[in-house]
Parts: sequence; C-alpha cells; structure tokens
Amino acid sequence: MQGKRHFERTGRFSYHKKDVSRLDEPAKNYVMIAALLNAIQHDGKAELKAVMTRVLAEHAELRKDARQVAEFAREAIEKVNSLSIEEQKSLLLSLKPSILEEEKKRKESKREIEKKELPPLPEADKYETIVTRFAPNPDSALHLGSTRAIILSHDYARIYKGKFILRFEDTDPRLKKSALHLYEYIKEDLDWLSCRPDEIYYRCQGYIARGRCMCNGQTLPDGGCEKREAGSSFPD
Repeated sequence: MQGKRHFERTGRFSYHKKDVSRLDEPAKNYVMIAALLNAIQHDGKAELKAVMTRVLAEHAELRKDARQVAEFAREAIEKVNSLSIEEQKSLLLSLKPSILEEEKKRKESKREIEKKELPPLPEADKYETIVTRFAPNPDSALHLGSTRAIILSHDYARIYKGKFILRFEDTDPRLKKSALHLYEYIKEDLDWLSCRPDEIYYRCQGYIARGRCMCNGQTLPDGGCEKREAGSSFPD
C-alpha cells in the first residue's frame, strides 16, 4: 500500500532500484501502460502473462531485458491492482492520453479484418463439386510461401463444401531428391495449419528410379506408380 499512498501524494509510483536497474523511463512507461490497460479490461486486475506478452510483442528491444521487465511488471501490477478502476483510468490517461481511443480503433480494425471473406471463385456455379489441391514435391520441408497456397486451397474447398486434396508429386528424381520423412513432415504441417485434406495421393517416380517405392500403389504406363488414401477431414 506504500506505493498507492505515494501515488496519491505525487501522482507517480515509486519503484525499487533493483527492479529497474536496466530499464529506462520509456520502458517503465510501456510496462505501466500495459498493466493499466490490462487491468481496466479485466475488472481492475492485471495479469502478468498478458502484460509481458503485450510489452515484448510491441517493444522487441526489451526482450533482451525480459527478466528485469518481468520483475518490474510484477511490482507494477501489484500497485496497479491496488487502485480503483477510476484511479487506473486516470493514471493511464496521464501517461498516454490517446491510449483508449487507440485501443478502440485497434479493436474495430480487428473486427473488420475478421469480417473479410475470400472473393467468390469465378464460374464456380458451373461445377458440381469444387476440388482444390496442394501438390508438393517431398524434397524439402514446407516454407512460409507454401502456406498461402495451402490455406487458399483448403478454405475455398470448405466454402464450397468441396474437396481438398494433398497430392505428393515425387516426379523429378534427376533434380529433386525426395525423402521419406518429408512426407510426414508435410502432413504434420498441414495438420498444424488446420488444413486437413479429404484425400491424399502419392505419385512416385523418384523412389522407383532408385529401386524403392514410397506408396506401392498402382503401376502406371510411364513406369511410376500412384496411390490414394483417405485424408483426415474434420469440421474446421
């Protein structure tokens, strides 16, 4: 309660030196603003994890001092939580007068983004079933650029109540050397993205060229083989 009495007398909180040994005034203000905002949004009670998440996300330069930030945040939260909500709002506005309006705009912007939908596919009504596919060569792990194709293919299939297919294309053994473990990695990545395929196809030539076959499926005229298996389709 000593911190509250100090605030009532001076309009500022005092902090122990050990908590702020590596934090400057702007850093302390970032933490205090995050604590006050979190408290106001949750019936006057801030929570350490939420405060730390916000501070370190918005101010990456403080990550190297995360331990000191956490020590300071604990004390700041204790003092913030000792105030009434009206006192919290008063202190927050004194530190950053525009913060409540900024938060309001941020939430409105987030709602607008959530409302956005994919544009309709042209001439989709001409087809009885919309089928999309993602067709990686299992020669490497997926990268960030793959996620756009995966998500678009999956989401359009779900919008039109169609089918999303994962088709492994091990078809260029001279240039791309596939590996068995990458098949599983790719399936795990799709699962992590919540983009689970309705069907999975394996089109193999690379392993056949080296005397092995990943799928042991149907032999094709070009010397390759193909296998189909059910995917893991769940409501998304």
